Amino acid sequence: MKFMRSYELVLVLKTSLKEGDRKKITGSLKDLIGKNFSEKEMGQLPLSYPIKKEVSKQKEEEKPKKKVAKKAKTKK
Repeated sequence: MKFMRSYELVLVLKTSLKEGDRKKITGSLKDLIGKNFSEKEMGQLPLSYPIKKEVSKQKEEEKPKKKVAKKAKTKK
């Protein structure tokens, strides 16, 4: 009898992902790994520290967009 090693994979996904997108990702993993796949939903847990790229994207989205006034063209 062969011994099958078991491995654990933890996914850290963006909180901005929709439920359908999350299910699509886990479904792709199930297809890739095969029948020896068990899933445990942990929900949203806080990270020990923020991910720098995600924080900068959120800050950019929160900033109000400035209206740029167009300069009138003058003829010489």
